[in-house]
Amino acid sequence: MALLDAAARGAAVALFLLLAAMLWRDGRRSPSGWTGCLLALGAAAYVVDSAQPIAALSIVEAPWVTPSRLVSMSTPALFWLFSAACFDDEFQLSWWQVVPWLGSMIVAALCLFVGGRILWWIFSALSLAYVGMAVWQAAIGRGTDLIEPRRRFRLVLIGLIAIYVVVLIVANLRQDRIDSAAGRIVESYGLLFLAAIVTMARLTLRSTAQMVALGVSTDADGALPPPPVPAEPPMTEPADAALLALLTGLMERERCYRQDGFGMATLAARMAIPEYRLRRLINQQLGHRNFTAFVNGYRLAEAEAALADPAQDDVPILTIALDAGFQSIGPFNRAFKARTGLTPSEFRRSRGPPTT
Repeated sequence: MALLDAAARGAAVALFLLLAAMLWRDGRRSPSGWTGCLLALGAAAYVVDSAQPIAALSIVEAPWVTPSRLVSMSTPALFWLFSAACFDDEFQLSWWQVVPWLGSMIVAALCLFVGGRILWWIFSALSLAYVGMAVWQAAIGRGTDLIEPRRRFRLVLIGLIAIYVVVLIVANLRQDRIDSAAGRIVESYGLLFLAAIVTMARLTLRSTAQMVALGVSTDADGALPPPPVPAEPPMTEPADAALLALLTGLMERERCYRQDGFGMATLAARMAIPEYRLRRLINQQLGHRNFTAFVNGYRLAEAEAALADPAQDDVPILTIALDAGFQSIGPFNRAFKARTGLTPSEFRRSRGPPTT
């Protein structure tokens, strides 16, 4: 039994290290690349740290286990950061994301050096919160994600990791150790299965387009290539050309994005096509990665034109936002500033005094 457990753990560590090396090689300068690399290293550290002979050691008896133990305990926080980096196209690491992660590391260190049931409960609660935020990040954007490989990745990979991490955290919360030989075999081969699935998922991303879809590919300079937005979309099939013309007419002439409750399902119904075909059309023909960003491009262009029009100087900004299809002023202000670098009020003032 001990030999089988060691063999499974050794294979799992090797696979996680291979995954970390691939992510570092292909995307170390992209957020999802280096966070994924750190996550794989954290998983490898957990496999080692949870092995029965090492798990039984205390940091007083064996201080050398402390770094590995801290790294393994940081895995839930790294899981959240990886999920945000992979699924949020506008992700940029900021202090508010680093501080909670550092906080969890401090609590982990207190658990190791001070101990006490309350500290372990706090650490487990923080870990569960990180896993919950990671799953939430993967779930909320799936409906507007236009990239099919990433849509599948959200469900399969994140689901597997989230379920397994939650089980481990709950076990630690109850202060249960897998002490039986059969229990250790189940745990080690479960880890090996998880490592194999994750590594296989990464190895199947053979094309540059698929790797860029998940944000783990870089160009020769190490920068993530921007999504292509061709001036003249390539028409591979007459049906695509007809659908693209229909889509352009609905968005530019009919301005269907203004209607209440407008979304992917609404637009697909107007075009009488399945949603998956609409996603493929917008992504492959227009180069957009996210449906909300695609729609907001039209809404913001209309709002910019209205704010630049002297004849609409007396129209409240809220009215302009609502007329363009935004549901409230907050999202409009954030999207407008991200696009122009100015708030709507600043943009209107930058036009200068109205002419008479």
